[in-house]
Amino acid sequence: LREMKKLQGKYEYPIICFGHSGDGNVHVNILKEDRPKDKWKETIPEISGKIFDIALALGGQITGEHGVGATRRKYLEAAVGSKTLKLLRSIKQLFDPNNILNPGKIFPE
Repeated sequence: LREMKKLQGKYEYPIICFGHSGDGNVHVNILKEDRPKDKWKETIPEISGKIFDIALALGGQITGEHGVGATRRKYLEAAVGSKTLKLLRSIKQLFDPNNILNPGKIFPE
């Protein structure tokens, strides 16, 4: 949480941390407030990347119970490792051999 406060100070965006104390799951949200849309789109990937880097460095993950999603997919290999990513791709191939279920959604072509 200290690292999130540092990021909040550096980027001047409010960062809210909340979660499930029983299982140690912390969700981190960056608040847009009244910032222009172009500034938001430019800055958020950088801040999010720093948040993911911090989580991984501390032994955490880039996502909780909600899954990876499109915004975190480029961090998937860093989070799970290349062996697990290969396994996940194999499972997808097993259940979707024709790649018709959300093609390119999580595993870029």
